[in-house]
Amino acid sequence: MLLKPLQQFICDGCGAVIQQPQHAEILWTMEAAPEDYPHDYWYYNYKLVHKRYKSPYGTIGCGLGDQLCNNDIETFLELFLLDPECKDISEFQELMHRLTIPYFEEAKLYMAAAIKDMDMLKELCGGFTNAKFFKKVIELYGG
Repeated sequence: MLLKPLQQFICDGCGAVIQQPQHAEILWTMEAAPEDYPHDYWYYNYKLVHKRYKSPYGTIGCGLGDQLCNNDIETFLELFLLDPECKDISEFQELMHRLTIPYFEEAKLYMAAAIKDMDMLKELCGGFTNAKFFKKVIELYGG
């Protein structure tokens, strides 16, 4: 496949490539937070999808039905990097990795196959949280 890092993404709705960041939007669900939480609401179920006018499905879009809120990538980052009100921080972190670490988006497709070689890959690439590691996973397991 070989996506352009940080420029192309895989749509969580239809599985097709989103060709440019401007063609994407992020959907999420919002619900009232428990009383002991510092904010009134928290967010979860983040999805990166085509904007409706770029969706292969036309005006019905690639939305997954239950998300209440949406923003383009730039607006989402501005809002959430300052104060992420997340129900599950690991879900939010994965989305941030998709948007900010080169090759992560495509490499995540092959991580199950790469698990058996994780120690070798980590040593070869100087860690497993950098762009070099994710690019190597794509090269070795991307077919």
